[in-house]
Amino acid sequence: MLAPSTGGPTESLRLPLSGVVHVPLTDDTYRFWVIPRSADPTAVLDGDQVRLSLPPSPPRLIGGPPQTAVDVAIGAAPAATIDAHLRAYDAAMVWEGYRAVAPRQTELQDKATANWNVDAHLAWIVPRANKNRPQSALYALFRESAGRHGLSPEFLQVVFFGEGGANELSASGTFNHNEILQAYDFVGLDLIVYRTGRLPVGRPPIPPEVPAGAVDERAEYMFNLVTAGYVDPAVAAAVNWDRTEVRTEAGFTRSLEVGTVNGWAAAIELVAAELHARLDEMTAYLAGKVPPVAVPDELSRRFLTYARFNSRPSTARTLADNLAVRLRPWVGAPPPDNTNVHFNTIQRLAVAEWHDAAAAYREA
Repeated sequence: MLAPSTGGPTESLRLPLSGVVHVPLTDDTYRFWVIPRSADPTAVLDGDQVRLSLPPSPPRLIGGPPQTAVDVAIGAAPAATIDAHLRAYDAAMVWEGYRAVAPRQTELQDKATANWNVDAHLAWIVPRANKNRPQSALYALFRESAGRHGLSPEFLQVVFFGEGGANELSASGTFNHNEILQAYDFVGLDLIVYRTGRLPVGRPPIPPEVPAGAVDERAEYMFNLVTAGYVDPAVAAAVNWDRTEVRTEAGFTRSLEVGTVNGWAAAIELVAAELHARLDEMTAYLAGKVPPVAVPDELSRRFLTYARFNSRPSTARTLADNLAVRLRPWVGAPPPDNTNVHFNTIQRLAVAEWHDAAAAYREA
C-alpha cells in the first residue's frame, strides 16, 4: 500500500516475496505499508503488517529499525529501496528446519566435534517441544539483525544463546516480546550502558579502578555505538541502567554500571551491533599492518569477531597476529574453566558449524 504522506488516494500493489517493483510516481513523499490482501487498506492495525525499513544513509552503518510504515521521498533519486521483514514466515521456516534436522543433529554435532576437537554438542536452539513454538519468534529476529549487520544468522544465534540468552527463555514455552532482559547476566552486553550513551547523570563514565594509562580499556567505555553508526537511537532507548556490579576477573576489579534491555528484538540487535563493531575493529587492525592482511573468508571473520567480543583488545590482537596458527582445531584437553578466549572462540566456531550444516535458515 502507498499514499502521499500529506494526504491523497491510497494505491495498492501485489508484491512478490523478492524482486524489484517499478511504480511510476510524481515527486512527493509517500508512505508505504504492507497488509494482507483480505485486510481493509484504510485501516493500519499494529501487528497486521509486514514490517518495513529503509537502508542506511551515511554516516549510519545500518538502516532504521523495522516499522509498520515508512515514508520515502521520491524525486531526490530515481529509485528507492525498502526492505521487508517477514518475521512470521522466517520464524516458521527456521522452526520447521530445526525440527526436520532433529534425527541428524547428533551426527552433525559429532562431525563438528571431530573437526575442531572441542565439544560441539551444544544445542543453543529454541526447544523443539510444541509448547515452545511461540519462542521461535527469536529466529526471525536473528535473521533480521544478522542481515542488517552483515553476519550469518547461525553465528549470531550461537553467540547470543551461548552468552546466556537461552537461559532467559521461559520453561513454560511462552514468549513475551517485551520481556526485560538482564544485559550483564544473560546476553553478554556488559558495557552496553556505556556504549549506547545510556549512563545516568552522576555515574562515572569509566570505572574508577581503570588506570589513567589504560588507553585501550578506557576507549572501550568511551566508544558510542550510536554515534558511530552501529545502533539506531530508537534501539538504544531500550537500554536502561540497573545497578553497579563489582566484577573481579583475571586479577582485575572493576565497578561496572550495568543495565537491562527492554525486549528481545532490541537485545538481539544490540548483540549484532557489538559483533559488527568488533569485527570492523579487528579487520581495521589487520588492514593497518605492513603489508595489510585481508580477511576475506567467513570462518576468519567469525574467529576475529568472537575473539574480540569475548576479550580485551590486546588479547584479540594477539590471536589475530597468529590467525593462521590459531584458527585450527584445538590441541590437547579442554581448559579447566571458561576463561580461555582461544578455546571459547574455537568452540563457538564448532557449534556454529553444525548449525550451518543443519541449514535451518536456508530456504529449500
